[in-house]
Amino acid sequence: MKNNKVRFSLKLKLILYMSVMVVAISGAFAWFYLTQMKKELKEELEKRGLSEAINLGFDSKYGVLTEDSEILNQLIEGRINKPDIIYVIILDNDGKVLASSHKDQVGKTLDDEMAKRALTNKTPSFQLYSDVMLPVSGVTSKVFYDISAPVLSSRVKQTEFPDESLDFLVEGLEDAYLADETDGDSTSESERLGVVRVGLSLDSTHKKMNETVFFAIMVTASIIIISIGISFVVAKVTVNPLIRMSNVANQIAEGDLSKTVTTKSTDEIGLMTYNFNRMATKLRESIEGLEGKVRERTIELEKAGIKTDAIIQNMTDGLVALDPDLKIFLTNKTFEKITGVQDIVGEKIASISKDLDKIAKDTLNDTYTHFIEITMSEDMILKIGSSPIIHDDIILGVLLILRDITTEKEIDKMKTEFISTVSHELRTPLTSILGFASNTYKFYRKSIVPELQKDNKKLNKMSKTIEENLSVITSEGERLTRLIDDILDIAKMEAGKVEWNIQKVDIIDICRQAISAVAYYPKNSSVELLFKAPKNVQPVKGDLDRLVQVITNLMSNALKFTEQGNVVLKVEPESKNVKVSVSDTGCGITKEEISKVFEKFKQAGSNLANKPTGTGLGLSICKEIIKHLGGTIWVESEVGKGSCFCFTLNYYQVEKEKRTRPIFRIKKRIVEEVTQKIGVGDMDRKPNILIADDDLNIRKFLRQELELKGYNILEAETGTQAIMTVKNKDNHVDLILLDIMMPNVDGFDVLSAIKANEQLAHIPIIVISAYEVEKKVYRLGADDFLYKPIDKTQLDNSISLLLKNEGSKKKVLIIDSNDNIPEDIKSSLHEKGYIVNSASNGEDGLKKARNEKPDVIMLDLAMPDIKSGLEMFKKLRLDEETTGHIHIILLADKTNECAQKIVETLKIEINEFKKVQKH
Repeated sequence: MKNNKVRFSLKLKLILYMSVMVVAISGAFAWFYLTQMKKELKEELEKRGLSEAINLGFDSKYGVLTEDSEILNQLIEGRINKPDIIYVIILDNDGKVLASSHKDQVGKTLDDEMAKRALTNKTPSFQLYSDVMLPVSGVTSKVFYDISAPVLSSRVKQTEFPDESLDFLVEGLEDAYLADETDGDSTSESERLGVVRVGLSLDSTHKKMNETVFFAIMVTASIIIISIGISFVVAKVTVNPLIRMSNVANQIAEGDLSKTVTTKSTDEIGLMTYNFNRMATKLRESIEGLEGKVRERTIELEKAGIKTDAIIQNMTDGLVALDPDLKIFLTNKTFEKITGVQDIVGEKIASISKDLDKIAKDTLNDTYTHFIEITMSEDMILKIGSSPIIHDDIILGVLLILRDITTEKEIDKMKTEFISTVSHELRTPLTSILGFASNTYKFYRKSIVPELQKDNKKLNKMSKTIEENLSVITSEGERLTRLIDDILDIAKMEAGKVEWNIQKVDIIDICRQAISAVAYYPKNSSVELLFKAPKNVQPVKGDLDRLVQVITNLMSNALKFTEQGNVVLKVEPESKNVKVSVSDTGCGITKEEISKVFEKFKQAGSNLANKPTGTGLGLSICKEIIKHLGGTIWVESEVGKGSCFCFTLNYYQVEKEKRTRPIFRIKKRIVEEVTQKIGVGDMDRKPNILIADDDLNIRKFLRQELELKGYNILEAETGTQAIMTVKNKDNHVDLILLDIMMPNVDGFDVLSAIKANEQLAHIPIIVISAYEVEKKVYRLGADDFLYKPIDKTQLDNSISLLLKNEGSKKKVLIIDSNDNIPEDIKSSLHEKGYIVNSASNGEDGLKKARNEKPDVIMLDLAMPDIKSGLEMFKKLRLDEETTGHIHIILLADKTNECAQKIVETLKIEINEFKKVQKH
């Protein structure tokens, strides 16, 4: 680093400061000296002139009185030769010159201003004149004094004239003149006889002053020159150590820390030098220490860098860092292994994957962290995490983390299959256990209890024990069923496979349904169930069945843990949402348990005595449901005082409603329309029901149950046997109860085979399974679906409806290419006992219409091409096998103007036409 140039050095400043100070002081002293000298010379001249004039006045009194010119001239000659006296004039009172140093003036009368002044003054006086004509000729002087003194007729007393000095003499003379004029006690009167005038030149005084000024200037200049020289020496002595110190400081700044400043001075400069050397030594030691630490830290950073690089390179996840231009500047081995590319630093990420490029761009645009799943190949699924690299609010790039989740997906699939398998393996025996327990209890009460002797206490006691045991079997079986249902629910929620029906719901109505559900829950008679809610509450966004499940679960838990007091269900509208709470006066929950109460298999109050039984999944399910609905759930509790479970739900927003099921609201109208067109009939014979299940106990249970209802029962252990039994015309199967999991040919294959057979497709099939296959079996043509363990009431109702409509052979064909007609409409038709078949395109629909001869065809005009719907309608009306005896219901979206115009302009003659608008 170069030294900055110094404009004014310290040495120059010291010299200037000292020189200015010396000049100022010397000049001040010279001016003071000259002023005093001038003053003293002037005063001396004035006093000498007064003295001469006064003495002359005294001496010339006789000569003036007698007008003796000889005496006066002698007196004048005695003064005129004295230094600085340029003229002497003696006047009488009239201004007449009695005697003069210049003879030509004798006898003349002077009336100039100086003469008048002299004649009017009663005491000695003087006046300074410059550049004025002298009263005498032949004499020159630029500046002079005109001194006058009166000539008095008598003397003052001699004692009145001090003679010690000139000053006292002059003062004494003045006092004498004053005394002579004013003192009335004087021995003689004084009379002015005339005036003497003495001219005193200042030329010699000025000459002396000039000589004095020259001398003062020379002395002052000498002092200044000597002082400046001394200041040079002082400045050099003072500044040189500082210059040496500055040079050493520059050398230290350039890195030479060995330099020091040498000095012999013991003053402040020496102290500064000592401190500077001490500072330099400390600095050298500090830098040496820092260099040592830097070396240590550098080694540590190198090791850390090696470790960091090793960590990055050995990460199980792929890592790639991108700059703001989405160019790669860092990768690891896993990323190269996943993508199959190497040496890609500097390349655009788009050259590797468009999916990675898209997520990186999204991250740069909104600076949020993004997560997506992509399929890199047939056997690899990746989860990508993308985060912005930000430092001091500046985006430096994007960091992508790639995780191979193929194995996780496989494990998740295996878990799902395992849960499904386990649930099936549990549901199937539970069906037998609950079914046989129920039947045994029913048979026992109906056939055995009436035969018991009432007085036989032993048998009666055994009978009571049997009933209690059967009750325990049933209740524990039902509890196990609930546990299985909860496990399946939580598994489906975690996997995102739950089918939600999000809609506008009335929270008050939901609460009333939940209260009805727990109304008969076993509880202490001292526990009161209360419901508090305002009259009008804005509808909320939610799934009705799931919300009933949540509130029912919370209320049942509250009743379990409350021995006395009350359980309160409360609805509180808030500004942005609705708060629902269930509070109790039970045993409460400890602080440690509150944080775990919503975890799976954690039960509230597990550390308390007399804990009611439960699955431990209810609250976890509640949390997942509320979370999915966009709300929040929490608990407030205090041991011994009770608990309060609360959750919030968002208000229903009309503008945000998703019309995913456009004809849901006309379900009832469509079903009524079908019923009005084709009606229903009655079966005129005893139905034959085929039970297709590989589990012998299930078949036995269903046989027992259905034979009591008066049905004829056929059995099939495998899918192949089921198909053969149905195809055998002698069996005349009217309804099939079908299990899914059967060896070789499973229930799906059986269902597909029967519905694909034109002669057998009309047979209603009820699928009974422990698996979540409801949606799939409905697509394959199933008429109803029931879960295991079987609810006997649901089973009876479904069989009754299907067999009732089966007797009349009423069929409905739905031709819908876009799945615009939802499953609940199809389910409603099933519930009414109609045989419902579907066709996904016009060609398949026309074929089924010809072969199955349906009583009603529901045709959706909203096909991929509106003209295709129109052409399909024309073909159905003009085809010989479908026209005349088939009712056609057209479904058109009222918002589709094109479809409406097509319907309105149809000119083909038909038996009947009915247009149902979709909402």
